[in-house]
Parts: sequence; structure tokens; C-alpha cells
Amino acid sequence: MTAPLRVLAVSSHGQLGGSELYLARLFTALGDRVAPHVVVLQDGPFAGHLRELGVTTSVIPTGRRAGLATGAARLRRVVRAERPALVHANGIKAAAVGALALAGRPEPMVWVKHDHSWDGAPARVLARRAARVVAVSRSVAAALDGVPDVTIVRTGVDPGPVDRTSLRAEIGADPEDPVLIAVGRLDPAKGFVAAIDVLATVRRTHPRARLAIVGGPDASHPGVADELVRRATAAGVADAVHLLGSRPDAVSLVAGSDVLLVVSRAIDRRGTGREGFGLVAAEAVVVGTPVVGFADGATPEVVGGAGLLVPPGDVGALADRVSTVLDDADVRARLAAAARERAPLFDVARWADEMAAVYADVLAANGTR
Repeated sequence: MTAPLRVLAVSSHGQLGGSELYLARLFTALGDRVAPHVVVLQDGPFAGHLRELGVTTSVIPTGRRAGLATGAARLRRVVRAERPALVHANGIKAAAVGALALAGRPEPMVWVKHDHSWDGAPARVLARRAARVVAVSRSVAAALDGVPDVTIVRTGVDPGPVDRTSLRAEIGADPEDPVLIAVGRLDPAKGFVAAIDVLATVRRTHPRARLAIVGGPDASHPGVADELVRRATAAGVADAVHLLGSRPDAVSLVAGSDVLLVVSRAIDRRGTGREGFGLVAAEAVVVGTPVVGFADGATPEVVGGAGLLVPPGDVGALADRVSTVLDDADVRARLAAAARERAPLFDVARWADEMAAVYADVLAANGTR
């Protein structure tokens, strides 16, 4: 029997966001093919989540600028002590710290690039320090044009059992009340203000419509929840906006809604906010909830024909598409059929096999097991 592959993974962030859940779910999917140790570069709930899953976890708090060098020195000591087969850098900060820590060492680094942050020259320079870059979408890979050894591996999604009744019961919605949902950490780039504006417009013709926002606070962006409450109050929809916090049953909540709003978009020239994959959108496709959102980043390639997308920032068009989904049974049937056809693209076993193959290819090229 082949021994598990010793993988030292480095996570850029400590919150429970999409890229963090990616890592936890990947190692669950890989099962006994790997023996992972995850180093988290920011204290937060992700470390506790990993430990609950039985994953060996360490925290090396690492700030920006000078903090990167300190974190790299500490990570280098971990690498030297454990001698993993390879290092899996999950995110750009993890790749930067990993590249510094591995300078002059034999362990290869696989960088999984999840988003568009720091696209351009910084990302291309860092990509050349990795033995392999894994892009989670064509959109992310396109930002590394000209960089060799970039592999696109689409993330797998396993929704597990879902309860389609829990959302309405929790927010007090009747079965016929339209329920919209938006999911993500409370970061301005996620566009939840736009989601509230969409709700305000939709309620002109669907006065019982509601919006559930699912996501926990982000330490880098305090006060977002208060801002959303103020926006909902000013728009006259405070009684119809429900802030549900971070939820382990987020997929069930999406499954119980009528429309998932994907309202994230780039908010600066670096690409911050643009979806690199869109785990929530993929989950909606798998459970059959229509997606209405901005056609930015990877969202079009993830959603395909299972949603209705509009130009980034066009809130009026977004509200029109939501009303179309709510009012037109033929559109809902078409989107549902497209979702059923598309769902196998996010097969978890395929994802695990492709990532295992990346690890094996990198080790073979490095002359190690």
C-alpha cells in the first residue's frame, strides 16, 4: 500500500471564505492519498474548522511587508523539520511566503491561484517561483498569460444533503414569498449593497420579496454589517433584509431560495473583488437554484446557461433579470435544465483525481516521489 503523500499546505487567510473551504474540502476529497499539515498565516475560524476535521494545523500570523519575511522564516523552520514532499500554497500571500521560505530548498511549490488580486507583473513573477500554478478557472489562468506550467483544475462541489425548507422557516417567509440570497464574507467587494438595491427595486412589483445575506465578518473590513443595515433602512426594506452571519448550512439556504445573487465585481485596477471561481455560484448550479449576477471574472464560465448575467454594476438590469426568473415559469424551467446538465462539471472525485495528478507530475519533474 502506498504511503500518504506528505503535503504542507499554506493558507493565506484565517476566515472561512471560499479559498479556505476549498483547501479543507480538497483534503477531505483526497482522503488517505495525502497526509496534510496546514499552516494558516492569519488566526481565525479556519484553523478551528481544520482541527475539527482532524487536519494537523498550525498558525503563523503574518502581516504585510516586513511580516512576510518573519512568517517565511518561521515557515522555513517548519519545512526543515517536517521535510514534506511538496508545499501547496493556497492563495497569493501563501505563495509569496512559501517562495521566500523555500529559497534554496528542494521542496517544490504548487500555487493554487484562486482570484485576480495582484494580477499582472507581481503574479507573473511569483508564478515563476512555483513548480506548478493551478488556476481554478480560465479567467484566473488568462491573467498569467505567458507563464509556463499553468494547469486549470475546476473545483469540485459536494452539497451533501440539503434542507430546502430551513431558510423560509428561519426568516418567516411564506412558501409563495420570493426569497433572494447572497453569500460571502462581509467585504465591500462582495457587492451586498447592490443586492439590497436590487431587492428594493424588485419589491415594487413583488412586495413580499425578501433578501437573506449569509456571511461572517471580515476583520479587514469592519463595520460592513452596520453599513448594510443603514442601506436597507434608507431603501425602505430593512424589514425584508436578513443578515444571517456565517453558516455551515449555507448550501441548504441557497437551495431554499428562489434566486442566488452574485454581485461581486472588480473594485480596483488590481482585480480585487472579481470572482476567480465562484464557489457559491457552483453550489447553486449543483442544487438547481437560478443564478442572477454580474458577468465578471469566472462567473460566466461557472454558471453557463444556468443563470442570467448582466454587465458588471448594472443594478437595474440585475433587478429586471430577477423579476424575469420570478415571473416566467418557462425561464425557470430552462435554467433548471441547464443546471442539471452542468452539475457534473463540478464532480468532486474528478477534482481530487486531477489535483492528485498535479502533485504526482510535480514530484516526477522534481525527481522525487
